[in-house]
Amino acid sequence: MLFLSPHRRGAGTITVPVLVLFLGVDAPVAVGIGLMFATAVKLILVPAQIARRNVAWKTLGFMLAGGVPGVIIGSLFLKHLVTWARRTDECDTWLYSCDHSRMADCKFVQAHQGQ
Repeated sequence: MLFLSPHRRGAGTITVPVLVLFLGVDAPVAVGIGLMFATAVKLILVPAQIARRNVAWKTLGFMLAGGVPGVIIGSLFLKHLVTWARRTDECDTWLYSCDHSRMADCKFVQAHQGQ
């Protein structure tokens, strides 16, 4: 049984564009669907790769040592940045820098201006 694609492309490389372009799913929702799909597939693949002894545990440890703190620090930074933007007049700047496909996010930022 083959568990990995021979091309080893990321799950979102094909899934997200297909959902957006051919099925009309909004981009943020398509990304969420792609992540959930990839997670479900990986729940099956990980035990198989461990059983095949295809995991370099030391390398995984190094990746997690840098990745986990990076995610935590980045999340805290973004939370602080959004809080700061809501308390200042920077919301207008954020509104203009928003991607047009995510106008709901732009309106959310604009609605909280001055609070």
